[in-house]
Amino acid sequence: MGCLCGKTDPDSFSSPGRVLGAAPPQGPRTASMPKTLASPRSGTAGLASPPPTITTTATAAVGAGAQGPPNEARQRAAEAASRRAQESKFKGRLGAQLDTQRRKSDKAILNEASNEAARARQLDATAETLRHN
Repeated sequence: MGCLCGKTDPDSFSSPGRVLGAAPPQGPRTASMPKTLASPRSGTAGLASPPPTITTTATAAVGAGAQGPPNEARQRAAEAASRRAQESKFKGRLGAQLDTQRRKSDKAILNEASNEAARARQLDATAETLRHN
């Protein structure tokens, strides 16, 4: 079923596209800003300071906290992951229950649910026979 009142879209694969592994097309490195930020009727010419430019460099995307060589960042990430793993081990009784539940396979979970349902049916049948005595 299609849209009755809508426009038809051209085929997504009509353009040639690019080869797998090729870099995306290069766009502008900064965002374009209007020359005047205020309307001509308001009487102001715009902001006092120049507008900030948006860059797409790798250093801006990474942030200020990731200075140093990449190996140092990997080591810090590995240390943080090991700390999280150590913290998850010591959660008390609830943590132990969650760990046992996490270790169960899907088959074990389904078998356990099936056994519980069979026990419930057996108890219902026993209760039914006791009521008719």
